[in-house]
Amino acid sequence: MAMGQTTFKGTVSDAMGNRLPFAAIYLPDHSVGASANVDGYFEFTIPSQPSAVVVQYLGYRTVKKNIAPSGPFLEQDFVLEPVAELLQVAEVRAGKEDPAYRIMRQAIAKSKYHTLIYDAYTCRVYTKGTGMLTHVPRLMRSRLKKEGFEVGEAYTSEAISEITFKQPNTIEERVIAILQRKDDRSPSPSPYINQSFYKSDVAGNVSPLAPTAFFYYNFYYQGSFEENGNWINKIRVQPKTKGEGVFEGMLFIIEDTWAIHSLDLKTVISGFDLQLKQIYSPVVEDVWMPVNHRIQFKGGLAGIKFVADYTAVVSNYDVTLNPKLKAIDINLVDPKTDGDVAKAVNVTVQTLPDSMSQKDFKRMIRKIEKEERVDLDSRIISERTYSRDENAKKQDSLFWITNRPIALTDAESISYEKGDSIAAAEIADSNATGKGNPFQFQDIIFGNRYKTGPNSRIDWRSMLRYLQFNTVEGLVYHNKFRYRQTFGPDVPWVLDINPEVRYGFSSNVLFSHAEIVLRKRKYLRDSRFTIKGGRGISQFNPDEPIEHIVNSLYTLFNGQNFMKLYGQDYLEVGAYQNFGKVVEVTATVGHYQRFGLQNNTDFAFANFGGNRFTSNIPENDILTPENIRLRHQLTKATAQVIYRPFLKYRIYNSKKIPVERGRPTFTLDYQKGWYDRSPAGDQGFDHLALAVNGYFRFSISGNVFYTVRAGTFFNTSPLFHDWRHFDGNQTIFAPLGRDGTYRLLPYYDLSTNGAYLEQNYNYEFRKFVLTQLPKLRFWGVKEQVFTNVLLTGNTAQPAYWEIGYSADRIFRLFRFEVAYGALSNFPGFRIGLSSIIQFE
Repeated sequence: MAMGQTTFKGTVSDAMGNRLPFAAIYLPDHSVGASANVDGYFEFTIPSQPSAVVVQYLGYRTVKKNIAPSGPFLEQDFVLEPVAELLQVAEVRAGKEDPAYRIMRQAIAKSKYHTLIYDAYTCRVYTKGTGMLTHVPRLMRSRLKKEGFEVGEAYTSEAISEITFKQPNTIEERVIAILQRKDDRSPSPSPYINQSFYKSDVAGNVSPLAPTAFFYYNFYYQGSFEENGNWINKIRVQPKTKGEGVFEGMLFIIEDTWAIHSLDLKTVISGFDLQLKQIYSPVVEDVWMPVNHRIQFKGGLAGIKFVADYTAVVSNYDVTLNPKLKAIDINLVDPKTDGDVAKAVNVTVQTLPDSMSQKDFKRMIRKIEKEERVDLDSRIISERTYSRDENAKKQDSLFWITNRPIALTDAESISYEKGDSIAAAEIADSNATGKGNPFQFQDIIFGNRYKTGPNSRIDWRSMLRYLQFNTVEGLVYHNKFRYRQTFGPDVPWVLDINPEVRYGFSSNVLFSHAEIVLRKRKYLRDSRFTIKGGRGISQFNPDEPIEHIVNSLYTLFNGQNFMKLYGQDYLEVGAYQNFGKVVEVTATVGHYQRFGLQNNTDFAFANFGGNRFTSNIPENDILTPENIRLRHQLTKATAQVIYRPFLKYRIYNSKKIPVERGRPTFTLDYQKGWYDRSPAGDQGFDHLALAVNGYFRFSISGNVFYTVRAGTFFNTSPLFHDWRHFDGNQTIFAPLGRDGTYRLLPYYDLSTNGAYLEQNYNYEFRKFVLTQLPKLRFWGVKEQVFTNVLLTGNTAQPAYWEIGYSADRIFRLFRFEVAYGALSNFPGFRIGLSSIIQFE
């Protein structure tokens, strides 16, 4: 025990003896904070000096006592009484506005003031997270147990960080200690700890103190109570439409200062429940800041249910106040209750009136904010620096006993003990095996990763991932692997060699080719050089809209072979350069000797649709034999420029991270091709296309995703391989992509060698048809209405359109769509995987 330190311990309970879990304990004289654990027990180290102790728990009256430590230990229990709110009965009556709206107008008017009252601050944050699996399907238990996860077992991690904040949004975090059983991949509480409810957006949710809050929330006055000379107003926050993007619960606002006293709010994120509690204390006079966070995630996926609890204790605040704002003491006049008595004036901090309307007060704060940020780069949204001390994982048990502000429970202590034994076993196993994963026979089928040297490895991909069957090749053996070579931490180059082998057992044709990529890892200025070649096989549409798994199912069980293939011997070189993500340039040049392929099998397990296999030549009304010349040579050069003119950045550890969401992206593509001489006279082609894509976000009400693309061919006519093909779909399975894909368009019917215009729009609703039911919104179901329009020079079908409806994230895994189009006699139904599921 260090000199001058005392271990302070005890319990926090109510008058009936019930323990109050995670009660906040704060010593304002020393800026030391702590929290009771889930059992209402606390034990932490404090200076051996007299001090006041403040104990807070939502819904209970705050207790403030003086303590005088005189030895190494001090034990003190606290009993909290429920708050007895006093209702303003005279004001809560029929036909009169609820008093909560007066309080919330004042709090919203002053919200930006509370974010700007300090220029900077430092603090220490202790975070403890405990996760637990509450249910796992029987078939998955043994697999998870091998990975170290069991139902009902706690998985705990702790961290202590020193935080420095500077206006407007610069955070430096230095982790001085971390203790965890294994890599923590549970949901992170950081978006809720590092963001303020005084701002409009809290991790994608509308704050109850946002200027637009009255569009999304109803507020109800629940009473007031007196605490240490302050009157605290209790406000019930109720969203007008429950679900994602809004909070529900209780908000406590301090009268006159209109600062947050505490809050207890909940929301849902992709169907997972989130409960958030915060307790604030006056770290300096009349400046209330959070000292205790409690966050709980709860939910399930595919039968696996979990709960994750986080508690963060903030202490050692050192606040630098904004000199322009700290002296402001103005009575805000509510225009709805007192009239707009304050006139719009060009106020300065030196000549402030005693009273001011909310409108003029907000105008004054915005003016001060603008003056202070005049020299800041508007493209930078935020700046964060994260570092970890080299000894952060080496802190001993004495350090944690001295610095841990929340006592461990028995379950958490057992978790660490078990984690230590597992880690020791893993280290021993690693030492025994030497070079990492040894080869095992099943790796041939399931894949694995092998370390071949200090800076090199081989990734062998699973054969099951590429298993397929088609009428050209029959059963296909297809495999890929990658050799990666790095050159040490000081050399930014990475070399990848990616061979690929493919053999069809019915065609008896072997395809093998490889790609060599030399990449320079220079952030936002990275470069890439590629060379690839060999004998390959491709779909006529290079975007490959027909998934090989889907095509295999339709071939083997429905008598339909949608995938049309051709082969080529080729050599291609390319280069890529990135200029801060604002501009990206790609160029390639290659020579291709193409040859046709034909069907070699008509095998099928069943033919439930009574269909016939078609030729390997795609079907198109304007396609002629001259356009589909199967054996030919092509030399082609391509260039692509991507431009993002309104890009903004987040800075993380001095690196700019682009924030692309919601900002338009322009893409210019140009292709120039030269064919070998032939009687048809098809000497080459030029293809130019321009596209723009992005989305608009209407707060939390919905999102509009859009893609518009226009292009044309000129000079000479291309062969069918090089026409513009569109991402159609003739199966019952919905495409994984959302934008730029057609649900009912036949794969090659509208392929064109002339001008074309594509428009794809998708509106995602927060509440539409199914999501009128709150339960479905809580489960994370999303509904969309989409429309796709295609204009081409095809004389048989110059215009194609389709409209449709989609319900996404059903059981968090599936998507259901119904669409009707110009070529449809009846609506088409589609099922697929949810858009939240991502594949490499």
